[in-house]
Amino acid sequence: MYNDTKIFALDPAGALQCLLVPACDELGVELSVFAGVDALERRLSFDMPDLLLLGGVEVSGRELEMLRVLLAETGRAAPRVLFCSALAFDFRVYQQLKLLGVDRMMPRPANANELGAEIAGLLGLGQWDPTQFDAVAGVR
Repeated sequence: MYNDTKIFALDPAGALQCLLVPACDELGVELSVFAGVDALERRLSFDMPDLLLLGGVEVSGRELEMLRVLLAETGRAAPRVLFCSALAFDFRVYQQLKLLGVDRMMPRPANANELGAEIAGLLGLGQWDPTQFDAVAGVR
């Protein structure tokens, strides 16, 4: 059963989806995963998520231009943004993303418990209980 909370994830490689699906089910949030920017931009033209998760994107690419425009146009109504990439450790990338308005950056590869905790924290969904998640997802 979902509450009204929505997450849109841009995951071109599909690597985060296996972590996101059980975490979002456990949190009771609706998840939509997009393999490319075009599909995500079409959806953003009529629907706004509470959290936008960017995974495996090029820091200098079209994805960040889309993010820049989205955050500039939506202002205070902008979604929270979580960037999940091995590039999170690069200081220049960190600075660039912070200037754009990205809320959190986490290194990749992430595990399901860390990702669930980040999502719960950003969306104010209370404490994340990894033992509950482990039982549901079969993750040990």
